[in-house]
Amino acid sequence: MYHQAVTLSQDQRWAFLDQTSTAYVNNLPDRGNKTYRLYDLRTRQDIALSTQPQLFLKMTGWSANSRTVYLVARQGTTVSHTVDGLPVGLLALDPLTLQVDSLIGDALDVNWSADMDWAFVIAADPERSTPFAFVGRFWQRSTGRQVGAWALTDPSYAADPAYASWPSEHVLRHVWSHDGTRLALADGLGNLWLTSPAGEAVLLTSQMPRENISLLWSPDDSYLVMHSGIGDWAVPLAVE
Repeated sequence: MYHQAVTLSQDQRWAFLDQTSTAYVNNLPDRGNKTYRLYDLRTRQDIALSTQPQLFLKMTGWSANSRTVYLVARQGTTVSHTVDGLPVGLLALDPLTLQVDSLIGDALDVNWSADMDWAFVIAADPERSTPFAFVGRFWQRSTGRQVGAWALTDPSYAADPAYASWPSEHVLRHVWSHDGTRLALADGLGNLWLTSPAGEAVLLTSQMPRENISLLWSPDDSYLVMHSGIGDWAVPLAVE
């Protein structure tokens, strides 16, 4: 069973595959067989990345030259700072050499801009002791620069991508505009923000539903559409 959509590299050579058994035992080391691997469509070679049940591996994007796949590695149980030889956090993996570089050690989820230069990074919030307390910030791949910090509350960031109650493919709480300059952000606290790596932080509303929010930009980025179980809204925005 494939739990993440099969994603091909830009040159159509590599495929990232996530297979997890349908058996599921919560909070146990044997919580189901998990296999993450790369498949080389040119040589028909299967490359295993991890088979450990306590490791969650999420594919977040490919570089333009297909020499790097960006993965987020998370632990399902507290075991060590590495699982199957992979460090946790945002990783850059070369599919040819299998060299792994650790980019952001505390990353739990990453949403890239279209040009793969800026990423919105979700991490645990050390300043808050409330359940599912996270912080979001912008990070620039080319410089390592970090911008902003937004308090977030969302249980799905702590879940296995294979078993998340609200899969990120269906509930999108932080979405880049098509031109890659702004990011709409529902923080799980009832607030809807318009943010950007340039430091923009505009509060659009503080009366949003706190769960099951999906955000979508109009094709020309002039409207932001919000969907939840209780209704839909469209918010006009200034086009830059």
